[in-house]
Amino acid sequence: VKSVLRKTPIIAGGGIDSYEEVVTRQCMGASAFSFGTIFLKKPWLPAIIMKRYVSNTMYAWKNKDMGVNR
Repeated sequence: VKSVLRKTPIIAGGGIDSYEEVVTRQCMGASAFSFGTIFLKKPWLPAIIMKRYVSNTMYAWKNKDMGVNR
């Protein structure tokens, strides 16, 4: 889908309950994530997952800009 609709954001949702699941969905082409039922079971978990995701993403971008991954 991402290769056909390059400028259209893909929002992944349904069943996201871990950081690993967010990374998996990103690898599948998602650029945004939607949490649903997890807010009823563990309302604090989406914030923890996204905090880790953003932290790791920013670290990767920062190191790429500094030439660490070249």
